[in-house]
Amino acid sequence: MEARLINWIIISLCAGCLALEVKPVTDPVISKVGDSVQLQIKPPGVLAAVIWSFSPANIPVVSWVGFNPSIAPGYVNRVTLNTATGSVELRSVSLSDAGVYAFQGLIELSGNAEHINGKVTLEVYEAIPNVNVKPSPAQTIANQVLKLTCQVLGSQIVPSRLWLKDDGPEQVSITGPDQAVLNSPVTFTCSAQSMPPCNYTWYFNETETAQGSQYKISSVSNADRGSYTCVAWNSVTGRNTSAVKEFTVTGEFIGFVGEYFL
Repeated sequence: MEARLINWIIISLCAGCLALEVKPVTDPVISKVGDSVQLQIKPPGVLAAVIWSFSPANIPVVSWVGFNPSIAPGYVNRVTLNTATGSVELRSVSLSDAGVYAFQGLIELSGNAEHINGKVTLEVYEAIPNVNVKPSPAQTIANQVLKLTCQVLGSQIVPSRLWLKDDGPEQVSITGPDQAVLNSPVTFTCSAQSMPPCNYTWYFNETETAQGSQYKISSVSNADRGSYTCVAWNSVTGRNTSAVKEFTVTGEFIGFVGEYFL
């Protein structure tokens, strides 16, 4: 029902206008079975409504028109929508989740309602156990040739292999709003390029407060004003890099988006 309402609002407000194409933060997004993924977007204005669907069958995933997000039956307890950016977290990924995810929505930009759309490709792979890298010679020698052989033990058929060297973290960033009204929910998401995937630690005004890629505040207060730092750490390379977001709190949350939804 809510998805239909969003579609009606988008169509009625944007009839005859061109949509702004919003490119995702990462495309494609690559995951293995059982992991959680972030389908991240950064709208150029204040988000007023959004709907995500799974293409090409246009299967609803999640929608939002200013109140609580409406999650489609097949994604209940698996999807979290960031209502500040329109980004989606998809948990417990399976092979059937691989494909193209399309989004469309409304933003307020320079006092006008603008239609946005875009898409993100999700690639999902099944983890392969019993992978072994064998060096030759067994004892590496400086300035000498080293041969590495990737062996997959057991009966699994592996059509291709991709070699990666431990690296990162690089390009650490925090997505989320720079400000929010009192009592509204806020989610900050930290991401980085890292191999293997890095660990995340959050600091609020230089005090450690949380672990994990997301930092959620269910109802912001004036005490939440300040500096949020995300430190990304790669346990293999031993390196860490950080990003900082300054956050302010204004006004009062009244529970609806604005004149577009009256």
